[in-house]
Amino acid sequence: MAHDLSSEAGLTDATDAVPQLETVLDDEHAGVRNSVRRRVRDVEGEETEARFEVSVEGEQRLEGLRKEMNRILKKETVRLERVVRDVERALSELPFVIQETDDGRRFSRRRKIAEWETTGRVPLHAHRTATHSLLGPLSLDESLDPGHFRRALFLDTETTGLSGGTGTVAFLLGLAYVENDELFVEQIFLPSYGEEVPMLRYLRERIESADVIVSFNGKSFDWPLLRTRFVMNRVAPPRQIPHCDLLHVARRIHKERLSDMRLQTIERDVLGLERIGDIEGALIATVFGHFLRTGDGEGVRRVVEHNEQDVLSMVALLAVYGSIDPTALDDTSVLESTDFLGIANTLRRARKLEEAEAVVSQVIAKNPCANAHRTRAVIAKAQKNSKLAAADYHASLEMEPSASVHLELSKLYEHKLKNPQQALLWALEGTSEGAELARKREGRLRKKLETK
Repeated sequence: MAHDLSSEAGLTDATDAVPQLETVLDDEHAGVRNSVRRRVRDVEGEETEARFEVSVEGEQRLEGLRKEMNRILKKETVRLERVVRDVERALSELPFVIQETDDGRRFSRRRKIAEWETTGRVPLHAHRTATHSLLGPLSLDESLDPGHFRRALFLDTETTGLSGGTGTVAFLLGLAYVENDELFVEQIFLPSYGEEVPMLRYLRERIESADVIVSFNGKSFDWPLLRTRFVMNRVAPPRQIPHCDLLHVARRIHKERLSDMRLQTIERDVLGLERIGDIEGALIATVFGHFLRTGDGEGVRRVVEHNEQDVLSMVALLAVYGSIDPTALDDTSVLESTDFLGIANTLRRARKLEEAEAVVSQVIAKNPCANAHRTRAVIAKAQKNSKLAAADYHASLEMEPSASVHLELSKLYEHKLKNPQQALLWALEGTSEGAELARKREGRLRKKLETK
């Protein structure tokens, strides 16, 4: 805005107008400042009001969320309390005795095996009278001594998964052992994940008092899993003792007889036991999870029965394998001729050649077959008895043609019996080797005959 200072102030001298000019400018600046201040206050008021409205709305929403969370937590707490009561009630109905220890509760079940009890056709107490003389060689483990099995600890677990690893827990431990000349089976149950220590400490005590662990696939699964649980719970593991895994023994003995090496297959086809109403192994982890969520113990009862039978079947198998006498095969044994040939081959691998020959010779005397003669021929070769080896190979060919036997005879006659003519004749019969190798063998033998 323009101002006429002379007319406004009534002054004619410009010098007199200077103080008046300053006064007018100050007034105008003050007005602007006041106007700005008012606007700022208006804006701040609007923002403050908006923030207040937002804050009130937010608090209302948060309060609603708090109420919903409290409702859900209260409902879940009630449910969990009910599950805990159901689990405790189920535990009281399961066949376990609660034992209080310094580390907490241990749920255990132990019973004495009666003299008349069997697994299939095998008396369970036969384990006590077995010599176990061949179990070391049959396990291909020199650390296993026959005397160890008088204080054997049979071990089997039921777990929360089949993959192993740090997240897998053994919730049921099955044991068997001889005490005061009586056979006992004992099971330790884990009712919750936080109660492993009492079970692990008891297992350590049992292992410390044993001379050998006997399991079925325990070297690959049960024992590595338990060793991990000792570490995870900061419990000192037991001392290391020999371990006889019956799965490895069964594979060597029954590989020609059985289609698979599951324990239930061996029970059915070797021991003569057919389980009825048994729970499938793949469902066991699910059953335990259901028990923890609901307190329903019916499925756990079936798992306990399943686990006990697993342990007793191991006792029966050890009785069978521990009773093998290479000098006098038992006609009443549950083992068959193909099983004894598996025993002979395993003894040969263990360098128990005399025992291996004794076993296979008895098989040939009672039930001669081509496979038995081939087995004895291989043992005779290991004994450096080339004539007996050749005789058995010839005997096997009379029962069953075989190109691989032609090859073995050709090798024996060429390298051991020093008869290149016979070696060539068997080579010309056709061998199991490739065409190029057969051509080279024939050419080499013809040259030997030419220079003879």
